[in-house]
Amino acid sequence: MKTSSTLLAGAALALLSACSGLQLHPSSPSDVTVHFVGIGGHTQFCTADGRYATEEFKDNGYRSIKLPVGKLITLWSSMSFAGYNVTSSCAPALAFIPVEGKQYVVNADLVNDKCFIEMVREDASVESGVVFDTSVQKPSC
Repeated sequence: MKTSSTLLAGAALALLSACSGLQLHPSSPSDVTVHFVGIGGHTQFCTADGRYATEEFKDNGYRSIKLPVGKLITLWSSMSFAGYNVTSSCAPALAFIPVEGKQYVVNADLVNDKCFIEMVREDASVESGVVFDTSVQKPSC
């Protein structure tokens, strides 16, 4: 039996997806996990098949989403930053091809009035625990 909080969260997500005109990404067992560090706001992605809303969850303390594998994905997030009587907003984006069985870490922020986004792939075989992903490229959609 679903709890009222689960139903409420599902209804809120459905409402947000309907308002944005985006369909929710249909989950698949082969999807990869993407962890977010620093990035805020509402995360969306697109493929050649269309634009999708994402459903976030917590994984090892990170805000996380699942993405489909094997196709070029453009990932972005609309963010706003407020401080010192100034509000800045941006929507950093990058594209990459997720590989099944891998996990990714995305970081985005505003530094010196410039918005940035970066991504690495988790890799326990190296000392730092992460490697640059060579599939990262400019946004495609």
